Amino acid sequence: MKTLATEAERKELMKAFIERIDLYPEKRKDGCWIRSIVFNFPMTVEGGEVKELSLESETTVETVVLLSRTGI
Repeated sequence: MKTLATEAERKELMKAFIERIDLYPEKRKDGCWIRSIVFNFPMTVEGGEVKELSLESETTVETVVLLSRTGI
């Protein structure tokens, strides 16, 4: 039987990856509320390594995916 991580374990994992998330001070018309993400180590993004991912001047698309498991 597979055990799922607890909420505390998921938070600790995210802390290992992410140093800081910068938010906009007020709600924006485009719905984007994250200004940038700073990682604890370099990440590969579009073929290059970055430690900070700025979302300020770029157009971003958010995707929501429903995953379901069926017994076959």
